[in-house]
Amino acid sequence: RDRAAVEADPLVRAELLSSLARLDPEGTARAATEAIGPDGSPPELRIAALLASADIGLPWTPAHHEAALALLPLDRLVADRFDHVRNEPLHHLTVTLLLRDTDPDREAVFALLDGALRHPDPEARTEAVWAALTACELSRGAPARLVGALTAAA
Repeated sequence: RDRAAVEADPLVRAELLSSLARLDPEGTARAATEAIGPDGSPPELRIAALLASADIGLPWTPAHHEAALALLPLDRLVADRFDHVRNEPLHHLTVTLLLRDTDPDREAVFALLDGALRHPDPEARTEAVWAALTACELSRGAPARLVGALTAAA
């Protein structure tokens, strides 16, 4: 925690936050929540905060949703990290939130994917199609919810 407070390199800060989330999920919740905001936090740190928030079970809020959409496409933000489990962030968020098996988390995923599928950046839409396919495999409600956005992305 001491190092995280003084570290300047965004990738190192992202790695520290991810590591702290694994070692002390409860103690990392505040740092993850603070790093999500658009207060000048580097994009690499913001995506690490979004992933950590999902991994430690924090509720997916409008702030999470807005940050994820603002950062799209996400894959480029984790390309230089050591974390090979979360190297496809939108896919990871989709799976993590759907496996919580709650109505609010399902709705959060569907809203996130809808926004990503309609994003103007083709890379973001490509990431979203892969995540939407997985959502359709994990949730019976996903196809009906995402068909319009998938059609728009085509």
